[in-house]
Amino acid sequence: MEKPTQPNYQRIKDALLQDIADGSYGPDQLFITQQEVCRRFQVSRITAERALNELVRDGVLVRRRGQGTFVAEPAVTYVPEGGISPFQDKLAVIGCIVSVTRSDHKTAIIRGVESICRETECHMLFFDSSESPEIEASNLRRAVKAGVAGIIIYPVDGTSNSEIFATIIQEGTPIVMVDRYYPTIPTDVVVPDNVAAGYEITKSLIEQGHRAIGTLWQEVNCTSVQERLVGYKQALREAHMPIDSEMAALRSYSALREAERRSLLASWLASPNAPSAILAANSYILGMVCIDLLHLGVQIGKDVVLAAMDKDDTGVPMTLGTASVILPSYQMGSEAMHILLNRLHNRHAPTRHVVLPVTLSSPASMAISAHVISAE
Repeated sequence: MEKPTQPNYQRIKDALLQDIADGSYGPDQLFITQQEVCRRFQVSRITAERALNELVRDGVLVRRRGQGTFVAEPAVTYVPEGGISPFQDKLAVIGCIVSVTRSDHKTAIIRGVESICRETECHMLFFDSSESPEIEASNLRRAVKAGVAGIIIYPVDGTSNSEIFATIIQEGTPIVMVDRYYPTIPTDVVVPDNVAAGYEITKSLIEQGHRAIGTLWQEVNCTSVQERLVGYKQALREAHMPIDSEMAALRSYSALREAERRSLLASWLASPNAPSAILAANSYILGMVCIDLLHLGVQIGKDVVLAAMDKDDTGVPMTLGTASVILPSYQMGSEAMHILLNRLHNRHAPTRHVVLPVTLSSPASMAISAHVISAE
């Protein structure tokens, strides 16, 4: 069997270790710079940083503020790939990148990651993406620069960082995406069953007698939302109900101005196909809808029933809604960490796309089965 190709950073790291072993750089001697690594090996800045950072993490090199990077004292003997490394007992550092918001869902994911870090004596380096693609990109670069062994990330809305994700994975840093994923990026994924979330809660409303159900969203350019919309439409089709393009549109309700939100709701309620139920993307949107409906003089629970696809904020009284979906948030974090640790031990294993069950929170709670898909 042909030996798998080495990641570029590992090839550079081995070459630099060999330079030290050959005496090209002695103890306490100023070492090759990042720019010199880029020129010598014809690689990107990210790759050069990764190779040098790993040598610093392994204790081969030391950085001195204002002076540069030096060979540690004493120099370390070169260890070929597959050999016994004197640094194998070093604790792994994991990068965890999640936007910090008022979300119990995201908090529980972080707690799940940290629980496995604690059990396995790994360190977690946390980065807040603040729901910004630009900050997310910066966090990814910072994580690589810090020399993390791998990254667990809750991607922000959109797919603008495809190139940097692909580069980091190609250069050898494994990434596990949670909650949503980039369909074009081959990486490990852990998500809740979003199709089932949209389907089961819509089906529950239909069984309560609702024949027109509007949907209102927050983020719109991510797989989690798109898959929930698929589940919503599937439930309508099975019930032989029409899909109203206006009430099934993927629009960001939270991005609208207050007057625009209330005008939208008023137009729905005045239409011949007025919704008797409104399905919010999450608890945050549900709270906004509640305030806007009350302003319009609508009696919630009598004129219109509310429900949420994601019970992610305990600060919003869920008694406003007849049902909600509870996500396996903590389990998502812990499962992602397990997958990342396995990936670090077997980098050439097939990627995994793990879908965890969700639970419908209603008088007749229903557990929805999980499934796991493996892809080459």
